[in-house]
Amino acid sequence: MTWLQIVSILACPVMMLFCMRGMFSKDSCKKHGNQGASHEQFQQLQQKVAELSEQNQNLMKELRSNKNTDTPAKPIAD
Repeated sequence: MTWLQIVSILACPVMMLFCMRGMFSKDSCKKHGNQGASHEQFQQLQQKVAELSEQNQNLMKELRSNKNTDTPAKPIAD
């Protein structure tokens, strides 16, 4: 392997490290005024995720029950 091949292979992981370092540095949060989500916002997001998870489970049950029925699907009329 030549040095050029080695450098090209390592370029992606090295750039990723620099990007992640910049993203999670405390200075960037202060510069942009980003203080993160509040506890209340976090709880709202958790509630939405729980609701979506429940909807997903209900839809999966409905899909399984539809697959178990042997009735053919009705064609869509134009």
